[in-house]
Amino acid sequence: MLHSLLCHVVKGRKEGESAEEFLNVVSVSENKENRAAIAEILDVLEIPYQFVPVGQDIDSIERAAYANATIVLNRDEGEYFAKKLEDIYGVPYVVTKSPIGIRGTRHFIRQIAKLYQIEERAEVYVRNQEEQIGRAYAGNPLQNKKVFVEASPYEIPRFNTFIQELGGEISGLCVPYVDENDREAFKHLEAVAKNVPVIVAVGQLFEKANVLSKKPADYYISTFAGTSFVAERGTLPINLKDCAYLGYKGIVRILQSIERGNLQKERYNLALM
Repeated sequence: MLHSLLCHVVKGRKEGESAEEFLNVVSVSENKENRAAIAEILDVLEIPYQFVPVGQDIDSIERAAYANATIVLNRDEGEYFAKKLEDIYGVPYVVTKSPIGIRGTRHFIRQIAKLYQIEERAEVYVRNQEEQIGRAYAGNPLQNKKVFVEASPYEIPRFNTFIQELGGEISGLCVPYVDENDREAFKHLEAVAKNVPVIVAVGQLFEKANVLSKKPADYYISTFAGTSFVAERGTLPINLKDCAYLGYKGIVRILQSIERGNLQKERYNLALM
C-alpha cells in the first residue's frame, strides 16, 4: 500500500518550490485515540502537522512531499514510506523512539523540538507533564509485579522501559512477527531476564495460557484484541487495542488501569480473609 501511494499519489515539488512548514506523521495501524494523543503534543508545541496515510484524504497524501520533515509512529510499519520520501523527494526523516512511557515520550518530543528549534518550550512542557503525572501516581505502582506484554516488536522495548520505570518486571512477551528489521529493537531488551518466554504468533491463546500457567503474571498488557482469557488465571488484563497508549495520554491511561487493577486485587484479598 505505501509503495503504491508513493508511486501513484504523492506529488513531488515543482522546480523552484520550497518545503512548507508542516510535519508528516506517518501512521498506519494506530487507532484514533493514539493519533489524538500525538496531535495533542504537536498542538501544544505549535507544530503544524498532518497524519499520513491513515486519517487523511488523497489531497493531503499528495502533499506529503511538501513537508519539511517526517516522523514515524511505528518504524516497522511506516519507515519505508519515510525513507522513500527522503530518498526521492528530499523530505528529511527524523528518527524518534516510540512515544510509550516517560522516557519514550520525552525522547520523541525532544527530537521534534530540536528539528524546529523550540527546545526550551518543549522542556517546559515535558517538565510540567512529568511533574503532574508524578504527583498523581506517586511511588512504584508495579513494584514487585510481573507483567506479560503483547505488542509489536518495535514497541516492546519502550513498554519494557516503562514497566521498569514503574517498578515492574516483564515475565513474558508475545509479538505478531519478527523479521530482520527487528534486530535493533530486540537489542534494547538486554535488561529482560534470559529465561523470559517469547511467543511469536497472533491469536494462539493456548500458547499464552501455557506460558501464564508456568510463569504467572500480575498484569497482561496487550495492544491487540483478546485478553479476557487471562482473568481466569488471576491475571489482570489491560487491553489497549482501542485506547491511547502513546504520549502523555497513554501514560495516564495505563497508570489508571494499573491503579484500578491494584484496587481490585486488594478488595479480592480482603474478601478472602
